[in-house]
This record gives sequence, structure tokens and C-alpha cells, in this order.
Amino acid sequence: MRVLFVVLLWMLPLIAPATAQPFSLLQLPQSPEAVALGDATVATSTADVLGFLANPALLGHPTANGLRLSGAPRTAWLGVDDLDRSSYAFSVGLDAQRFGIPLHLGIGVARSRLEFGTVTYRSESDEVIGEISPEESFTALNVGVGYDGPIAVSLGLGIRWAKETSVFLVQGGEEVLFPGEVDPEELSDTESLVLSATAVDLGVLADIPVARLAGWRTNEHEGVDLNVRLAYARTRGAEEPELSPEFPGAAFAFYGREPAPSFVRLGWAVTAGYDLAVRSGHVRAAALTLSVQADQEVTSPAVGDWFGSIRFADALIGRGDDGLRSCPDELPVGVSCVPNLVNPYIGRRGMQLVLGETFTASFGRFEGGGFTREGDAPTTYGLGFSLGGLVRLAGLLQENPRVYRLGERFDLRMTRSVYFASDDDRDFDRGTVFWGTTLSARLP
Repeated sequence: MRVLFVVLLWMLPLIAPATAQPFSLLQLPQSPEAVALGDATVATSTADVLGFLANPALLGHPTANGLRLSGAPRTAWLGVDDLDRSSYAFSVGLDAQRFGIPLHLGIGVARSRLEFGTVTYRSESDEVIGEISPEESFTALNVGVGYDGPIAVSLGLGIRWAKETSVFLVQGGEEVLFPGEVDPEELSDTESLVLSATAVDLGVLADIPVARLAGWRTNEHEGVDLNVRLAYARTRGAEEPELSPEFPGAAFAFYGREPAPSFVRLGWAVTAGYDLAVRSGHVRAAALTLSVQADQEVTSPAVGDWFGSIRFADALIGRGDDGLRSCPDELPVGVSCVPNLVNPYIGRRGMQLVLGETFTASFGRFEGGGFTREGDAPTTYGLGFSLGGLVRLAGLLQENPRVYRLGERFDLRMTRSVYFASDDDRDFDRGTVFWGTTLSARLP
């Protein structure tokens, strides 16, 4: 029952868990570093490449320059061994200012997969009559371009090819979806059933260097720095997913033609840091980032397509809405009412502390969307380590420019984060442990 409950929980979209629908993987968190921030990263650039899935405009941000390869190896989603998650991504970013053009260009490719294990069906005589190995996956291709002016602005656009694969049984030439309908004497074959759809990503990001505009910082490599980022991202899913092979019967009725999920993210972030310069180079001694956002599924035509029903005040403070609408105290005679969810959305808040560009501690919390009806908002946390940052620190302490430049050019970053953590001892609150690794190299 525990596994069944968690599977059903996964099937409920995480930003509007009112009804089950296909392609829920599109809405699940992908980046280990973003996970540690409660997935509040629409306005926050992450060191791992998978962060651009929250907002493709992040590929046009200066932090995306160079070559980066990230992986979140197979891990048990929600702590259940039968639900295996894995994600990988690669990006290339170019600073065109070297050619006299104030632009940053980036392109990223990501692949994510969720496997449900293999279920074997047997007859009463213990005879194997079929296997089902369902899974979800998507491949994303995104591009970003940013203008490096007094206020840096970047735009991003991308596409995701999503697919759900399952196996159904064929009995006497007719499809059979449920084991109880299978007659081993007439079973002839198993076939794959594939539901596919595309989703389009769009993102906007504005980075405001408050400290520089206010004149608080005059030295390029030393002093207090303060940046505010505003962001918006939208993913539009296909309204008519394709089912292959096409069946007019039970397969069509079971899978239906529910549209792929569409959702919006709206948020902001602020980063305060202090840069220290020495003869061998410079390093950000400490930095604190606060990230806030609200996101909502807008698949239903009853919800606004561009901003949903998110209240801007809620997006400003990261407050969600469970959408639970209760019945009035008095109803007309003959009229009944059942409390239900109406346009819920999630509010997210994250905090990240980085010391010496080497050690990272992150915390996050999210509420609304049906998660906090019992009063406890789920929390997230994570720790990170940068080998490149450590090498840079060593170069500064030893006043060795060669060692410093080595750490500046190459980096190996490792992140461990926990999503959906809780103090409750219920099994499904154990959360998902993400391990992320990122290799990066700056172009000469």
C-alpha cells in the first residue's frame, strides 16, 4: 500500500495536485542545487546545468559562460526504490564581449527520466503472462541570449519532447490493460504503448546591479555587491498528445487525450556578497542569496494562460494557495456542496549561503498547491562543495597566480540535497536524496 500511495502521489502534478494527468515529469524538480532551494530558482542561476529547465533565460546570464556538464544519477524519487529518477544536461555559453558585442549567448540540452520498475503478471498457476515497465522521459533543447547593459536582460526559448512508455497485453487481437482481464490461454503478445507530446519553454530575466547603480561599489574586484533579479518563465504543453499505436477502445479511454501540463513561474531573488582582492586575483569571500517565487499549473482553460491566478503579492513573498474552497454555512434547499480545490498554486522560498566560492549551504520551503492543508509546509536543504573554488583559495593564500588561474578555469562541483523532507516519521515523507555533479571549464 505504501508504494501504491507514493505512485499515486507522484501522479498528482506537484503544482496543482487536484487531478492526475500525463507527463508529470515535466513539473518535477530536476536540478540538485535547485532542489536544495525548494525549487525556487526561476530567478536564481545555479551552478549545475539543469537549472535552466526552471527558466531558459538563465542560459543568457553571464554565470552560464563556458562549458558545463551536469548529472543527477539515478536516485529513488520520494524515497521509494521502484521509482528511479535520473537527469543529465550539457551547456555551452559564450561571452560575446570579447568580440566587442555586449551579449551573452548560451545553448543547453537536458535529458530526464523516471522509471517505475518492472511488474510481472502471473496466472493462478504461477505462469508468467506479461510484464509492464512504465517510464516517463523528456529531452529539452533551450537557447538563451542576454544583453550586458546597465541592467542585464536575458531571454530564453526552448522545446521539450516528452514521452510516456508503458506495456499493454494483447489477447485475441484486442488490447488488455488490466491483469484481471487476461486469459493466459488466449494471450498472444505484449506491445509498447507510447504517449508523446511537446512543450515550449519561454523565459525572461532582468539582473539589476543595485550596488553599482547606487555608487556603493567603485572597485570592480573588491567591495560589497548587491544584485536583484526579476524573472518570469512559462511552459506551454501540447493540447493534443499523440498516442501510438492508436486504439479506439480501452487504451484511448485509459490514457485519454489530456493535454500535457502547462505552468508559469514568477519570482525574484536578491544576492548580497563581499569580494576580496589580493595580488594573485580576487574571490567572493561570502554571498547570501534569497530566492522567492510562486508557480502554478495553467493547463485548465479556467486558469489564466500567462500568469494563472497567482496574486503578485504572493509571488513577492513566496506564499502559496491551497485552493481549498469550503462550502457556505447555509445552502438553498436541494443544493449540495462538496469542498474542492480551485486553482491552487505553490509559493516557494529559498536561502543559499556560499563561503569562499567553495562551500554552499542551502535551505528551502514551499507551501500551497494542496501540500499545506494539514499545516506543515515541506522543507528542503542541501550542501555543496566546489573543488575549483578551493583551488582558487589556495592560489590566493600562496600568492600563486598559476594555481589561481587553474581554479578559475576548471571546476568540479558536488551537491547533495534532500527534497520534500519532513520531521514526520511517515515513510513517504523521507524525501528524495539528490546527488549532483558538475564539471565546468571556461573558454580561453
